[in-house]
Amino acid sequence: MDNRAKLNEVLADYLPQVQLPRRQTRGQTTSGPWNIVLTGSTGSLGTRILATLQNSSPAQVRKIYCLNRREDAERKQAEAFSLCGLPLRNERTYYLKVTIGLPNFGLSEQTLERLMDDATIIIHNAWPVNFLMPLEAFRPHIRGVRDFLHFVYKSPNPPIFLYISSLGVAYASDIALISEEIYHDFSAMVGGYSQSKYIAERMVETFVCSTGIPAAVLRVGQIAGPVHSGGLWPHREWFPTLLRASRHIDALPTTLGRHNAVDWIPVDIVSEIVAEIAEYVVSVTGLPIARAVLVFNIANPATVPFGTLLPHMSDITTNTVTPEEWLNRLRRTNFETVRSPGAKLLAFYEAMFSVDKPPIKTITRNLISASKTSRSLHPVSYQWVSQWLDRWGYRAPQAAAKL
Repeated sequence: MDNRAKLNEVLADYLPQVQLPRRQTRGQTTSGPWNIVLTGSTGSLGTRILATLQNSSPAQVRKIYCLNRREDAERKQAEAFSLCGLPLRNERTYYLKVTIGLPNFGLSEQTLERLMDDATIIIHNAWPVNFLMPLEAFRPHIRGVRDFLHFVYKSPNPPIFLYISSLGVAYASDIALISEEIYHDFSAMVGGYSQSKYIAERMVETFVCSTGIPAAVLRVGQIAGPVHSGGLWPHREWFPTLLRASRHIDALPTTLGRHNAVDWIPVDIVSEIVAEIAEYVVSVTGLPIARAVLVFNIANPATVPFGTLLPHMSDITTNTVTPEEWLNRLRRTNFETVRSPGAKLLAFYEAMFSVDKPPIKTITRNLISASKTSRSLHPVSYQWVSQWLDRWGYRAPQAAAKL
């Protein structure tokens, strides 16, 4: 079955399941305190979101329910906070083991009813980040979105559902100007990860349009390493991998192709933005703006060309080559640490450096309206790059000591 037919098949399976009758709601309180359900709290972004919520005053956030697939999620959470140098404040936090895709998420009826009575906001952040998985492998997670939307619908006072999506939904297509709306043309979209996120976005849109219950899609762009707290930008991601490959082949690419306008946001700032968007969405509930699904592109409004950052990466190499030459050198290398995971990301780099697709520009009007943190963002700076290189072990000790 071809790409378009498979997408159509999955959409046809799930969109009718979230096209529910309209219902009247009392609407959420705008002032709090809120009870927040967070999925995926032990991951990189989830850990920072939880830290941000735990730092909120009890007058704003009363309870935080962390839904994770692990039995030992609380211990795993403590480890994640320790690695980031963050204090874990569990006084208002409750950990529940769930299985996304199972009826009632694998929870007892009593626990599920308590959640339905309590929840004010749901932040659905859990999703496998695997660019090699086919669309079919994401079906349990797509079912999970359906189940969360049914949870919202059946709740006495429906909570606001915030779905953490990805700008990869647009990156995986030929779209150049990424607007803050749900796309309906997926003819050029490839990759199970992006396709699954796209289907989930369409499900949220269908749910809002049919039921009148507010919800939002938060499309997160490139999440960079932390700058205000401890922790690493994970080595396995595409940019750290690019730097490892560049050190071995002794050259950095002069541009990042379609992604040359660097719009990265550090993970500990993204978490603040997510919390601010949640507050904003609750505040506009009942207003005309909330009658359609709200979409926010979480990308740095203050961009910088990749070339201006190259002098700050001299600890990697001072040599630069065209993207074409960089790819050729990478293909020729037999260096084990570059081939794994670098070889696995070769197709990603080829797509990024493709001359057949136009440069990407991301619209962030809704983001700027909702988040004061996004309004004060500056471009990726020398200080940020220096911190990342230092934590990866690239910077000379004397250079790191001056920071």
